[in-house]
This record gives sequence, structure tokens and C-alpha cells, in this order.
Amino acid sequence: HQATNAIRGRVFTTYATLNALALILGNALFAQGHPAAASMFMWVSVLTIACLVPIAVTRQPEPPKPAQVQVRVWRLFGFAPAGFAGAAASGLSGGAFWALAMNFAGSRGLDQSGVAWFMSAVIFGGALAQWPMGRLSDFMDRRIVMMLAAFGATLACFALAVAPVFGENALAVTFAAAMLFGAASFPIGSLANAHLNDRSHAGDVSETATAILLISGSAAGLG
Repeated sequence: HQATNAIRGRVFTTYATLNALALILGNALFAQGHPAAASMFMWVSVLTIACLVPIAVTRQPEPPKPAQVQVRVWRLFGFAPAGFAGAAASGLSGGAFWALAMNFAGSRGLDQSGVAWFMSAVIFGGALAQWPMGRLSDFMDRRIVMMLAAFGATLACFALAVAPVFGENALAVTFAAAMLFGAASFPIGSLANAHLNDRSHAGDVSETATAILLISGSAAGLG
């Protein structure tokens, strides 16, 4: 709500970077115990509850509450079709990735620790690229940056598909492609979010945020 268009890309991608770094630590925890152990779910509960602490103690004023929030998804497509498409594409690919990436890594012969490292490589790539791409999008058309990111993600997916043909170097190619996939695909959602907020009116922040969540969440389910 308080960010201007001049810094909005960096704001969204900084948030996404911190989120990605936390996901890396989460995958490190995954390697510390059996996935079905009750203790793992207990740790998730404790960490989720801990998320409430910074919200409870912040001195930052909250945005003014809108009188009424309407979810008019079609409006987003009307004034920012590229942002709408970016949010949908990010949800589709993200839904498929988070549902199947561990299975994919396991099918390539990686053990539990290897799967955790594979996931961390993707997320680390995303964390590295988020802020630079957000900063770049603050100085040029965000749609061009999203297009370049989508092209890079496509190349990464192709490399992951053909990695076994590299023989003894297959594992290195797999991890390099995984990092490239994260670096290229993860920022797309943040850039689409920033682009949609650029085009929306100042009083429509809550409606825009709600519609973006609906678009990306629905797309993730389909993915």
C-alpha cells in the first residue's frame, strides 16, 4: 500500500527473496527426520505460530480498510492482461512444481538428502534472481522482464528433461538446470503482482491483492 511504482518491483521481490531463503531452511529441516514423523508436523505448527509474532509487535500502520472489497477478476485482465497472464502462468507452473518436484528428483535416483538439495537448488536460484529482476523491472517495462524470465524457465525445463543424456555429468546438469528454473520462474509471480498493482488505482489495493490470490491459487490447483 505504501510502495510507489518506482520501487514496487524491488518491494515484491525482496519479500519473495526472504520467503525463498526460508523455504531453503525448510528443506534443510526435511532432511533431518522421516517425512511421516509426527515431530516434523509439530515443527511446522510451531513455526507457523511464530509467524504471528512480527505482525503482533510491528509499529507500522496498517492500510486503511476499504468500505467494501469486490473480487472483479476480469478487471485485472482488462487493465493489465500481461500481469493477469503472468499470475496465472506462475500459479500453473508453481502448482505443478510443488506437487511433483520431489517425485521427479526421486525418479532421477536422488535419495532423501539429494531431494532436499535439489529443492534447495531451485529455491536458491529463485532467491538470487528475485531482487535483481525486481530492480531491473523498476527501470524498464516489467512485461519485457517477465517475457525474458519465461524464456529462461523454458530453457531450464528442457535441460531438466534431457539431463540423463549427459551421462556422468547428468547430476551436475540437473542441479544447474534446477537453479536456473528457480531463478527464471520464481520472479514471474512477483513481477506480475507488481505490474498489476502499477495499473490499479490506489484505492483498489485490497481488491487487486484478493483477485491476484484467486487467479494464482486457482491456476496452482489446475497445475
